[in-house]
Amino acid sequence: MKLIPILLQIEKEFVSGQFTIPALPTIALKVKQAVQDPNMDMAKLGQVVSLDPPFTAFLINIANSPLFRGVTSIDSLPNALGRIGLESTRNSAMIFAVRSLLRTRDPLCQKLLTMVWKQSRQVAALSFVIARHNKTIDPDRALVAGMFHNIGMIPLLVKLAQQKHTEQDIMDNWAQITKTSKNIGARVLAHWGLEEDLISVAKGARQWSQSHEEPLVDLINLAIWHSLLGQAEFKNLPKLADLGYFDSHPMLETDASESLMFIKEAKEELERMTQALNRS
Repeated sequence: MKLIPILLQIEKEFVSGQFTIPALPTIALKVKQAVQDPNMDMAKLGQVVSLDPPFTAFLINIANSPLFRGVTSIDSLPNALGRIGLESTRNSAMIFAVRSLLRTRDPLCQKLLTMVWKQSRQVAALSFVIARHNKTIDPDRALVAGMFHNIGMIPLLVKLAQQKHTEQDIMDNWAQITKTSKNIGARVLAHWGLEEDLISVAKGARQWSQSHEEPLVDLINLAIWHSLLGQAEFKNLPKLADLGYFDSHPMLETDASESLMFIKEAKEELERMTQALNRS
């Protein structure tokens, strides 16, 4: 069954405001508001974070991840906040928020959302490692952008599952679903009040034929390309050297062959980041 007319209708509903955009989960909203408070300090922020034990555990885990490379292991919230800082705590809350949107009682929907989560997690880890290697874009920012690059898939897949489309229908139309999800994702991030560079990533993800003014978009696309190695979709991708990203941005001075070698060498670090993101 072709879902293109249905996808077009769903996108029109988003544009007209007839489709309910998922709310930013409570803990992410509270942390976001707290960090924006000019009088906020770590003690007050700790009080906000401690209201959500699962997020507290996630934050401690992130503080012990390769993202912050601490010498000693941390097992308390105050120490985690001290290592991470205000902005990274906010970013971690946004990453944690994605997890909370991926839980549903519908078995098919849960299966599809788990696929989205695994892909988001892999792209986020790759984005972090690539950004730290190139030392131009903040790795923490790259991590968040990688996690949000396909956020539009979540409400779109939930909608399709609610309409009782079969798994086969959805998988047969996966490429078109992914394409439709980009504008939806941009609207979700705008609704949540997130920054323009993250919105640009949602819009520009998987646009292989062009380089973007926002360097973060190209970095995320480079991470997506690497994440698809060995998958069926990979055979339809352009060659890495033909993407043009390496000529467009100083941050991507690594050439195509060196990029592939770097990802291979960074396998252990990627695994540690993936494990950190997977815990809650």
